[in-house]
Amino acid sequence: MKERWPAMGAVMAKDLTAIRRSKGVMLPMVIVPTLLLVVLPAVVGLAARNAHAPDISHVLRSLPGNIAKPILRVPEAERLVTLVDGYLLFASSPEVLRAFTTSPAGALELKIGEVPLLRMSVKDLRQFLKERHDALASYLAAKNDLPREEVSRKLGSLVEALQFVDRLEVSHRSQAGQVNLTLRLSLAYPLK
Repeated sequence: MKERWPAMGAVMAKDLTAIRRSKGVMLPMVIVPTLLLVVLPAVVGLAARNAHAPDISHVLRSLPGNIAKPILRVPEAERLVTLVDGYLLFASSPEVLRAFTTSPAGALELKIGEVPLLRMSVKDLRQFLKERHDALASYLAAKNDLPREEVSRKLGSLVEALQFVDRLEVSHRSQAGQVNLTLRLSLAYPLK
């Protein structure tokens, strides 16, 4: 066994020298950890230190109908925006946030009183786009007067982007003076 150490050391030294000389290998090995372990935490810390309530009024005003009126009636400093168990919540008071409960880990189940507005299998849509890629690209290119190659590339990008989602559901629940719209995504791969 002792006789192998010098040979292994020589191979390791040769490999490390090759890595140090290659900018394509060395730069990502230095830059990515620096960004993730130094820059990102520093930016998050500074942002948290200088945090103030985000202005979401333009987003709320763009919602259809009178959905956002209860939140827009509340003074801007009292509006609450938060992320709870993967749900982005806009609320008019802390009590509304406390009343929000989620289903057991990852379950896409409707709560009592929820009405489904849309259920879509993104997995099937992805398969449809893959199977009919050429025909769709030709049709969309002709209809929109675009180059077929560009449309084909964009369809490929769409299929690639949809690979992470299996199912999409939109539901709505209303109570006295309140409307809840819920968008649920069932991911193809677990978040770890």
